[in-house]
Amino acid sequence: MILRNLTGRDLLRCAQVCKYFFSVVNHTPDLLYIVELCAEGFVDGPPSDISSRERMGLLVRRAGSWRSLVWNKRTTIDMPWARVYHSQRSYVLIIWNWKTGVKLIDMSSSGGYGLYDFCFLTQYRAMLITSTSSTPCLEVWALDPEASTVSTAQTPVFLYLPDLGFDDFIGFSISQCPLYSDIPRDAPFVKRPGGHVYAINIRHSPPRPVSPGLLFVVRHDTIMDLIRRKERPSGGVTIPWEEWGPENTRMFCRHMSREHWNSIYNGWISHDRLLGIFTTSYEEDRVLGPEQILDFNVRPYMRQSATASGVAGKGQLVTAPTTACVRVDDAGQTVTITTSLPFYSTSIDLPGTDQRTGFLLDEHYLIGVKFQGYILHTRESKGCYLSKKLLEDPQHVRLFEADVENEFNLLGPCRP
Repeated sequence: MILRNLTGRDLLRCAQVCKYFFSVVNHTPDLLYIVELCAEGFVDGPPSDISSRERMGLLVRRAGSWRSLVWNKRTTIDMPWARVYHSQRSYVLIIWNWKTGVKLIDMSSSGGYGLYDFCFLTQYRAMLITSTSSTPCLEVWALDPEASTVSTAQTPVFLYLPDLGFDDFIGFSISQCPLYSDIPRDAPFVKRPGGHVYAINIRHSPPRPVSPGLLFVVRHDTIMDLIRRKERPSGGVTIPWEEWGPENTRMFCRHMSREHWNSIYNGWISHDRLLGIFTTSYEEDRVLGPEQILDFNVRPYMRQSATASGVAGKGQLVTAPTTACVRVDDAGQTVTITTSLPFYSTSIDLPGTDQRTGFLLDEHYLIGVKFQGYILHTRESKGCYLSKKLLEDPQHVRLFEADVENEFNLLGPCRP
């Protein structure tokens, strides 16, 4: 039947043409199933022995269950450690197997040991940022999914960062791009798994009016390669900064005014790109420069492909090492840090960027956030979003407007 080739919306239009089509659509299981799929926001699965009538019955029951929250089966898993409350005021990290409820890691800040942040490198490896004495450190732990209790025998791999002291710098954190589990089938290409970067943030305490926080960038592939080469079955591998950091990282000063600390800047990292105001030299009272995009995918053919497409490259490829003298206490003591991870820097040069309070970034878009009059902390301002689609057409710019309640929240969808 020709009608089986139509979409659910088209079938609904056909049913409005005449009584005959209305009767055909409403009394043909295959057509009704297509309409129900469309109405519930699903697409048909692969062919099987389940008929269209049976599939529609499953679909209707599933939709009804979600709307009524009346279930025909309930499974309970005992997870005694899945709770928020903890008696200590210091940071606590608990990782457990969500299928079995078994606790795999239980750590806290105590006895001069500082625990600040963590992320997952892989499904069974976690990276923590910690500190002992005055030296921040990356700890990589291997998780055993078959464990029946907390493992106290394993010892992590330690990747040390430069010794900065605690007089001027605190607030260690790890930033990475959002993780996506589903890849659209029609995507022409996607980012290579493992090609993303991690940004280790270290900021002043307390933040100064113009605070040059430190930022160390390292590639995921680099960390995994170090683990493969250095890890021993017994664990306990310590890798000093001098053996891995200068060659495999790049340190920046990330200049931020006070309003830059708010949550609107969560979208500043996407896979192997970073967005913000960066310098490779340490200057505490430096006037803020333009926003930049730092790209750490710097294979030689990048600039050639840009030239071939008719888009002239205006950025700067940095491959030489950079050295910064960082003041680490109020007495003027400094630490010299040299790093050399290659990157490509491009300043954001778009109309009206001087009127924007910042930008957000993902794989396809650059979004500029603007407030009228450059006034923050207001409940009656307008937001203007500059969306520049980089994948299909680098020259294509679209403007959107949206009401903004304050510098943190948006009200309603964007209106073209």
